[in-house]
Amino acid sequence: MNASNPFDFYLVEFMKGMAAMRNDLSILLSKVTRLNKTPAQHISDEWLTPDQVMLALKISVRTLDKLKYSGKLPYTKIYGLIYFSTIDIENMLKQHSINRLSNNKLSTFQNTSDESDYPRTGTSNES
Repeated sequence: MNASNPFDFYLVEFMKGMAAMRNDLSILLSKVTRLNKTPAQHISDEWLTPDQVMLALKISVRTLDKLKYSGKLPYTKIYGLIYFSTIDIENMLKQHSINRLSNNKLSTFQNTSDESDYPRTGTSNES
């Protein structure tokens, strides 16, 4: 007799349910982990020190000072310590994005010059 086992269907459905439950538990675990942070950990995620900003943006102290004092990158000073908001950093990066087209200006990635503007080097047609 070649009849399939009647419990195979139930076993397959059980395994699908277990896989879905594992996925749901994984999502729940990640949410609980985020909720389990202390207020100080939440603040440290939202505010960066100058060293962290320089490391993240790969800029020098002088460049960071220029961004601060020009007003391009707002900062907070508490008892002599300077902090930068991650939201302000993201906003600055978005505002100074080069590849966006705004006010009918061409993107800096577009080549607006004609190839004939540049002399060819390394070739000679003289005989």
